[in-house]
Parts: sequence; structure tokens; C-alpha cells
Amino acid sequence: MNGKKASGPTYTQVFGDWLCDAAAEDLRLTAITPAMCEGSGLVDFSRRFPERYYDVGIAEQHAVTFAAGLACDGVKPVVAIYSTFLQRAYDQLVHDVALQNLDVTFAVDRAGQVGADAPPTLAASTSVSSAAFPIWW
Repeated sequence: MNGKKASGPTYTQVFGDWLCDAAAEDLRLTAITPAMCEGSGLVDFSRRFPERYYDVGIAEQHAVTFAAGLACDGVKPVVAIYSTFLQRAYDQLVHDVALQNLDVTFAVDRAGQVGADAPPTLAASTSVSSAAFPIWW
């Protein structure tokens, strides 16, 4: 990194805009986050679609299982989560989502090397661990 700030929108901004656009088109779309509203770009969504926004607190496992339950009922959940925190919900990814082949979208932020972010958010193992789910590729 040369210390210069990149121009243009960030991944987080692009994701937040996309999610709001998609939610305006599809009333089944919901957003779920484990206490990462600002960091995951969900502030605008939470204001525009409060009835479809869920912040489950620092409970990554619950976020994934909750999304699976909603998907079973025909809802289209999008779980916005930092990569390093998603590892806490690995069992739920396997047992509650992947093995049931449920329609849950994961917006995994901060995967890999992310510049000036804090060391705990460096999650280089994300692509390796998610490769175990061949139905996602």
C-alpha cells in the first residue's frame, strides 16, 4: 500500500447500494447482521426497510441459523458478516444451510488482506474454508 486512499466507492458502499436496490425489487429479501450495521454497509437498508432488517447482536451462529430458518419459509436472507466472524458460525454453515441447500446469501466482508483494518479482521482462510461447500461454486 502506498498510503493513498483509493478513489471511488468501497466494497461496503457498493454492497449497501445493491442490497437496497434488490430489496426494492423483491419484498422477500431481508438483511441480517451480527452487530455490524455500519461496517457492513447496512445503515441505509436499516432505515429504508426496518421491517426486513435484523441485527442479532454479537451472535454469528444465530445469524446463520436464523437465516436458514427464514429461507425455509421462502424469505431470501442476506447475511452481511465480516469474514473473521463467520468462522464462528462454521458448523451452522454446514448443518443449517449447506446440507439443506438453502437459498441464503452471504455477503462476506473483510476477507483476505484488507489494508489498514485491524489484525483480527484479516481472514486469509475464508476462501479455503468456503471451498468445502461445492454447491456454492
